Amino acid sequence: MTTKKVDINEFLDKQKEVKKWEDNYLKKSGKRRLPNYVIFKDGYRARISDWIDAVKRYTAFMQTKGYVPKYVNVVVYKPEAKPTPKPEATYYYPTTTFTQDVGSGCFGCTWIPNKNKKHCGVDVDRGDVGKAVRSIADGKVVYVTDPENDDDWDYGVGIKHNINSETYYTISWHLEKIKVKTGQTVKAGQQLGVIGKVDPGQYTGVAHLHFGVSRSFSTKGALYPSEFPGPFIEPFAFLKKIGAKK
Repeated sequence: MTTKKVDINEFLDKQKEVKKWEDNYLKKSGKRRLPNYVIFKDGYRARISDWIDAVKRYTAFMQTKGYVPKYVNVVVYKPEAKPTPKPEATYYYPTTTFTQDVGSGCFGCTWIPNKNKKHCGVDVDRGDVGKAVRSIADGKVVYVTDPENDDDWDYGVGIKHNINSETYYTISWHLEKIKVKTGQTVKAGQQLGVIGKVDPGQYTGVAHLHFGVSRSFSTKGALYPSEFPGPFIEPFAFLKKIGAKK
């Protein structure tokens, strides 16, 4: 609460507004009433009781001095600070195309007999060697692993995300030119690496991105995506739901 010097022109305009409000209320309800407060151009507001006191002082001044003052002191409250709107989160597809055309028609885990392993996630972007792979959202890298851990999977990156106040993990495999490291914080759309070449004996034998979205994480799953605990989420519908951009 503070005292504000209100310019006389604005003061007189507010007097007219208050009178108009009072007349309209009386016309609609048959009762006489004043508004709860008066709001000035700069957002400051005066309680009606403080406004009435200011009007009384103005009237007394006019009666004793006989001329119009330049301003009138009014007890007011500072404008309420408007909360800064939180920017909406931006999400991205792992690649600018993200096309499922490799032949892994599942998003869960399918047993691969010739490898004696499970295939968890989807294979996308067939043959796009060198295409940039991005983080779908802000997050923290929980692991970066390489062919020395499992030469069936090449380089892989796992990231923990908070998306719409829920925890998700993404895995991206068969990468090269890794640009992040374990423990690093990443931003949505930040490049993780590029789609790399795969050995002819690996599944399709064609370069592609192996991508999965899961609700949980394990160290073993970090080294072997086939052991990632899941449950896995259908990524195409998930990315569409969160409004991901290509």
